[in-house]
Amino acid sequence: MKEVFLYMGDQEEALIVIVAILILVAIFWRKKVNVSTNWVQAFVDYQFSTQDFYQMLEDLINKREMPNVKINRIDYPTSHLVSERREYLRVARKDSIYDICVAPFGTGSFVSYWYGEPRKTLKQLMRRVATTYIKNPDVHQILDNFNNKTRYQYDTDSVFQLWVKDCINDAIEDIKTNKGVRMPLTNE
Repeated sequence: MKEVFLYMGDQEEALIVIVAILILVAIFWRKKVNVSTNWVQAFVDYQFSTQDFYQMLEDLINKREMPNVKINRIDYPTSHLVSERREYLRVARKDSIYDICVAPFGTGSFVSYWYGEPRKTLKQLMRRVATTYIKNPDVHQILDNFNNKTRYQYDTDSVFQLWVKDCINDAIEDIKTNKGVRMPLTNE
């Protein structure tokens, strides 16, 4: 009987470890984005409020009344999992995600965005299993068709991307105009 209780203890420990892993995955997985584009605008010798910029950008995006757009704040670690965290403004529409950062840097500051799509772990796993174990080309065709978007979906995704970039640029111009920011000369 003693051996049965010891065995049950091992199962409970294993269950606790599995639950802890699942909780950690749930906490950190929501942020995972397959990034396809990164952009940065730096301001030399000028810093401004991150929260004011985020609010201005939210207002500009909301004025466009784009359907299915969700705006929220999300924290990312600055270097490693348990390091200090930096707040980003996330602007998402279906499978398009912008994570926008405004932060001080040295004597200045910067605005950046990371654009991408959410990781599709289940679809990626299905694709790996199909390519590894299933040799039937019909199955591969079904998986390919499962991921296809219509032309209209591509068009509306493109308009979303363009308008969010326009709003970011408009917010930057407003900061430069209303705050008297002098931008460094470039060779462009």
